[in-house]
Parts: sequence; C-alpha cells; structure tokens
Amino acid sequence: MITSYRNPLIKRIKRLRQRKYRREEGAFFVEGPRAFLAAVETGALIEAAVYSRQLLRSEACYAAITQLAARGVACEEVTAELFAAVAERENPAGIGAIVTAGSMALHDLAVNAGSLFIALVEPSDPGNVGTVLRTLDAVGGAALILVGNSADPFHPTAVKASMGSLFTVPLCEVDDLADVLAWAQQRGIQIAATSARAAQIYWDVAYQTPTLFLMGSERHGLPPAALAAADLRVTIPMQGSVTSLNLAIAASLLLYEAIRQRQPKQPELC
Repeated sequence: MITSYRNPLIKRIKRLRQRKYRREEGAFFVEGPRAFLAAVETGALIEAAVYSRQLLRSEACYAAITQLAARGVACEEVTAELFAAVAERENPAGIGAIVTAGSMALHDLAVNAGSLFIALVEPSDPGNVGTVLRTLDAVGGAALILVGNSADPFHPTAVKASMGSLFTVPLCEVDDLADVLAWAQQRGIQIAATSARAAQIYWDVAYQTPTLFLMGSERHGLPPAALAAADLRVTIPMQGSVTSLNLAIAASLLLYEAIRQRQPKQPELC
C-alpha cells in the first residue's frame, strides 16, 4: 500500500492537475467509478490505477482492477487520506486512473452520409466541452472539433461532464479555423454557423447531408470570416431578457433537430 505523499505515482497524479503537464505528458487523471469503468470498458490506454479499499465500494471497479492487473497495468492501493489528497472531488469514491490523452487529426475523421460534427471555436468552459461530448455520444455524432485556444477537454470538469463520452466520441484539436473550413469543403460537409444575427431559424433549415455545426465561444461568438465561409447561418430564437443560450444547450438543440429531420416520416392518419 502506498502511504507516502512523496511516492512518484502520487506526485505524478498531483502534477496532472495542471494543463501544462497534461499536455507535456499526454495523459490525464480520471476519478470516480463511472469514468474509471468507462475508460476500462472502451479500451482506453490506462497507464496506472489507484484505489483505496477504505473508500471504494464498487464490486465492478474491483473486478476491473483485477482485469487491468492481469494485463500488466500497475494497480496500486493507497490510503484514504492519500487518495483524498490527489482527488478533485470533495467526497472521493476511492478509484482513479491515469489515462493516455489522445486526439485525432482532421484527415483521419470518418465522414459518412449522415455524419454530424460540432466545431467549437475557442470555448472557455471545460464543463461545456464535456457536455457537448456527451450529447454527441447520445445522437451518434461523428466527432467534436476544438479550434484555437480552447478549454482543455481533459480538464477534470470536462471529463466529469462527459460522463465517459470522452472515451467514445472522436476528438480533434485544431489550431486554425481555416483548416477546419477547408477540410469540410473538401469532404462535401455542409457548414452551418450559428449567429444571433442570422436570418434563418435553425429548425427552418434542412440538414440532410454530412453537417458541421460551427459555434463560437461563449463570450465572443464566431468571427465574421467564419460566418462568411459557412454554407448556412442559423439562429436560435430568443424571448425574454436573455440574449444567448448556454453553449452546450445550444449544441444540443442543433444536434437533435438534425436527428429529428433524418427520422423516417410517419404516415398521416386519415
């Protein structure tokens, strides 16, 4: 059992709280039974697992630990105090893992007739990033593309909000929006950009081909050049005093409208 705060594994987990080291080491720490089991079940590259018998009550997690250990993954027991020291949650469940972080290149993303993509331009809230991943998973979306200076998709808040979808939805990080626009145009993907000043309401537009929903940051929206390059510019109508919706909620509305349009029409009853 690991009991020392100076243990190299414990020091590494604490280091991975910072984005700088997550990027440098290409890894991040997940905690909690749901995220841990999702990582195991989806075949994520798990470098090491830590657990506390004083805190962990999940038989499924213990079975997964045995499975990982049999594959040669380091699975280390730690004290409850030590686990609490490295955990982000106030009441930790006593299970966590270091997982290799990975994202795909644009040209490696599969594009099919019904593919739905979301591209977020410089989103600032990691919780929104995780929630969009979760919604993409729910609708069978093709990928999430993060553009520019984006919130870290491997931030603990994003990992938690994704509810395991981080391990199942392809993720792509791109520096330049122009590369995303060029890729979409080359692959025959319809680009639908969101803007509060767009003339068309999002439910009045047909999304019948591979579609990329292009969305700006929570504060600044999309730059004029992105709006000009899009095939469509759509808006979500507002009433009351608010001028915009939460980014993740707006993405959900767009994705589910596209899915609704692609459902077979039911015959009308006489």
